[in-house]
Amino acid sequence: MTGTLQLPFTNVESWVVLIAALLFNLIVCRHSAVSRALTTPIALSARAIDILERRYNRPELTDAMRKVEGISSMIILVVIALIAGLVIDWFLGNAPYGWVLDAILLGATIQFRAHMDQSRNLGDALERSIEEGRAVLALFTARDTTDYDEPAVARGAIEATARALPDGVIGPLFWYALFGLPGLFIFKIVNLSFHMIDEQTDFAACFGWAPTRLNQWLIWPVDRISGVIGSFAAAFVPGGHLAQAFRTTFTMRKLSPLTQGSWPAAAFAGALNVKLGGPVSYHRRVVDARWFGDGSQMADSTYIRKARLLFAVSSTIFLLCLLGIAFFLPIPLFSMRHIPFPF
Repeated sequence: MTGTLQLPFTNVESWVVLIAALLFNLIVCRHSAVSRALTTPIALSARAIDILERRYNRPELTDAMRKVEGISSMIILVVIALIAGLVIDWFLGNAPYGWVLDAILLGATIQFRAHMDQSRNLGDALERSIEEGRAVLALFTARDTTDYDEPAVARGAIEATARALPDGVIGPLFWYALFGLPGLFIFKIVNLSFHMIDEQTDFAACFGWAPTRLNQWLIWPVDRISGVIGSFAAAFVPGGHLAQAFRTTFTMRKLSPLTQGSWPAAAFAGALNVKLGGPVSYHRRVVDARWFGDGSQMADSTYIRKARLLFAVSSTIFLLCLLGIAFFLPIPLFSMRHIPFPF
């Protein structure tokens, strides 16, 4: 790129983009006005998904037709994300100091700051009162928390923090590191579609088949990386259980079926010596999820703060791993950004 410094065995620009993206997310994205402006593309994507679902997921269609419509809608969204990513990636690779906008786009897409704030808010709410803790957990996770006691609220907050690791931080960074902005955009649009189209309801099951399966493929490596890194991060958290975290994570891998976020949830359960998971109710529909860990079911706001620290350490470790890779290889590894302008 123009305006870069290249040293032997060192891709300085990759380092700068990754570090600048994290700093941008930490410092700039904390302001509500900036956050609203930066989330506008995500809001537009959500609006596009909603329009496609309303238009093509119609009650009069058969299950097979709704499945086909869901596949078609997913193809449209992925193609749009791919083209947008390729065009922007190529432009930034040839524009003077395009790495600045590259870092801004990456920093606006990862959700490190948002989930750190969410975890802190959950801990603070539970400390004030059980009622406020239930309300905040329900707001962030859509769980039915009416009958939750303090340990249940704390366990729900810990699990939400763990499951946010592949979705909000490691997933975007992983796919960006491989394929640049096209990989980042595709991951975000697929993951957003998965969360918006609730396959658990009978009506949406067929239409949501495509985003659910595609999200499973994209999240498969990310989930496992998150579990391993989350286990290793236990060594840097006061009171963390390193061996138990790895044992819980790699015992869980043999179980089936596994939902998204199961690996980091198991890692956090082992690291904090607390039992996570179990049956969960969403909108009066009970999901019979499996339990993770052999620890106690007793937890409080202190455990939430430890989970927040574990989330921060895990994210930092993965970023350091990418910086280590960038010492020898350019990031992204596969990109069209070095194709020069034809004029």
